[in-house]
Amino acid sequence: MRIFLYISNPYEEMFESEAEVADYHEESFPFYFFFVLFEWFILRCQGKPIPLLGDSAASVAMILNFQCVRILCRGLEHSLYSYLYHNYRIIDLPWDSPYTWYFAALAVDFCYYWGHRASHVINALWSHHQAHHSAEFYSLVNVFRLPLTQEWLYAFSYIPISLVIPPSLYLVHHQINLLYQFWLHTETIGKVGPLEWVFNTPSHHRVHHGSNKYCLDKNFGGWLIIWDRMFGTFQEELPDVPIVYGLVDPVKSYNPLYVQLHYYQKVQQKWQSMDGWKNKFYSLVKGPGWRPGSPWTGFMEEVPDVSGREKYVYETPSYIGVAYIAPHFIIAMLGYEAISLSRHLLSPLALVLHLTYVVSTMTLTGMFYDAHRLVPVLEFFRCTIVFFYSRVKLLVITNTITFLGLSDVWGGNLEPAVQLLVRSFFFFGMVVWGFICTHKLWQRALTVKMKQM
Repeated sequence: MRIFLYISNPYEEMFESEAEVADYHEESFPFYFFFVLFEWFILRCQGKPIPLLGDSAASVAMILNFQCVRILCRGLEHSLYSYLYHNYRIIDLPWDSPYTWYFAALAVDFCYYWGHRASHVINALWSHHQAHHSAEFYSLVNVFRLPLTQEWLYAFSYIPISLVIPPSLYLVHHQINLLYQFWLHTETIGKVGPLEWVFNTPSHHRVHHGSNKYCLDKNFGGWLIIWDRMFGTFQEELPDVPIVYGLVDPVKSYNPLYVQLHYYQKVQQKWQSMDGWKNKFYSLVKGPGWRPGSPWTGFMEEVPDVSGREKYVYETPSYIGVAYIAPHFIIAMLGYEAISLSRHLLSPLALVLHLTYVVSTMTLTGMFYDAHRLVPVLEFFRCTIVFFYSRVKLLVITNTITFLGLSDVWGGNLEPAVQLLVRSFFFFGMVVWGFICTHKLWQRALTVKMKQM
């Protein structure tokens, strides 16, 4: 895994141009899922609960939605950095020097600290970042809760180093900085001794994700905790105070799009409640808890006490419902991987349509666990659209089979079989949900008729 090369031998990860830098996130996905399952196994052995399926599905959905945005952006989120470096850099540091390498590691984390801190204490930025803190179960799967605009959110914080550090080194350290943070999202690892003084650890990051008063706006570092110690935002984990995870005002939904977007309504309501343009402006650029007359981040005594708060849980869905939604969820995950492999062979319209399918499937999975009343209608339309779209040869399947060389192994019958299986699967969903929608409409019509009698 790249993180080990990063620690042991930086020469393995030095590149002259941005185009040579690999997508470490894509390469690391198999490791992510392995360690998520391994953590669940440890929790079971310890007799502790594992995250709910709906909660975990929402987290996975958010990382897939995030990746869909990255595919559409095609590196635009880093274009500002590259432009500034190539046109306005003030010094030429050698890209193949270990001194430049380690300086870049420190500089990227330093900028990450300030970008991360800004995303907590500026309300307009918090409206994006809050999605990462929305989970009330703290486990490795939480790291998947990346905002749709994660890359854009911190882009401006790296402007100072864009005048010095080569973009290829920035891209390497930017990715590995986030990879490092994966292991921080767990309760199965306690204190790690003297390393706590220098490095960010699971104990420090648990504080960061807590909604207890003593946890708020603390421990912003990426892989180093020294910035928090230097700038007064460090907080030790208190062993006798259980941490309550999630938002101070929890979001009660497993719908990934709702989790991402619901806070905008609060921003709008706060804006409308302010008198004068000055206060309206402050409602955006000051902290989420700010009000006229308060400090930048608000009065701490006005923050609700979350101790003893019950986690939001859903009613246990039926086995039939889970048996239906699980394969759709898995197919969407595999579909994303297929899209990622063959995205260069798809037209812009086809790429958007395929990614829309992934996002809509992830959204409806969350709505299913929320028991949303519109699920039957929306699922009927989703299955219907995919079925009729799949009657035309699905190029993403063709391209993936060709890319992986599966035709050479299984012969020419593989692609028609997969195409038929996909069409049949969504035809079944279309029929089932069509029947359910018709039945609900019939019941509603009978209810209205009975009231009129």
